Amino acid sequence: MQVRPRSKTNRWVLTEVLVEAGLTLITEAENSRRITKLGRARQIRNGLMVAVLAMHPIRLKKLCRFGNRAESC
Repeated sequence: MQVRPRSKTNRWVLTEVLVEAGLTLITEAENSRRITKLGRARQIRNGLMVAVLAMHPIRLKKLCRFGNRAESC
């Protein structure tokens, strides 16, 4: 029995879609009054990371080196 790797093409997302998603997160955070300042900052950070990583993807292991938080990896 041979095991064949599954195709990853069905998981691909266009760069434009990811950038738009990141910018939407940022816009929603800036306009939201229901979340705390800390929650807003987190959402802006997450949106920025999505948009930037869409333009310049890196491996998860390397991304984890930027932060010192082990639970995020």
